[in-house]
Amino acid sequence: MTKSIPFSLILVFISLIPVFGSPTECTILNFLVYKGADPVGTLRVSQLIESERITFILVSDVSIDLIVEFNIEETIKDVFEKGCLQSSNHTRYVNKTLRANNTLVRSERGYKITDSDAVVKHVNEDIRVTVLSLYFDEPVSGQLAYSENFRELVTLQKVAEHTYTVELPNGNTTTYYYKDDKMQSVVSQTRFGIIKFVCQN
Repeated sequence: MTKSIPFSLILVFISLIPVFGSPTECTILNFLVYKGADPVGTLRVSQLIESERITFILVSDVSIDLIVEFNIEETIKDVFEKGCLQSSNHTRYVNKTLRANNTLVRSERGYKITDSDAVVKHVNEDIRVTVLSLYFDEPVSGQLAYSENFRELVTLQKVAEHTYTVELPNGNTTTYYYKDDKMQSVVSQTRFGIIKFVCQN
């Protein structure tokens, strides 16, 4: 049975929407999440545009039954201004226990990136693409994207028409498929096996 996003996560999704005014444009994409042929969860991403600010929001809820069941709830919020990433917030809960709490803040000296263990990283170059923004914008081969999960830049490589792969720092790969300037699906190697995200819009 297809799993719907629980009401608690919908409230999180709403709370992440900027309060500085009504967006001039809002686009929402809904994805079903599969492990093999079995639906295991849902993912919703939104793009809110107001003047020179673009906010991307992701809310996902996935349950995978191995020897024990793992429930993964994830939220990401990225804010761009004038095409440059200003801030990023990423949380992940596994079976209601916080497993990731990553933040990125831009200043005049570059980006300060902090995780839940207060480990700090720095990036000096401007970030114009993130893994989350890829859901709305087809990349260019060789382009760098900020990974909210790994808190570092990763390189996108074009492997076929409208198809791009990124090798992640842990050795796994994620592949993005586009058609008519729109993301169709994502296939990702994970610790739980191959997970596929299929757009329903």
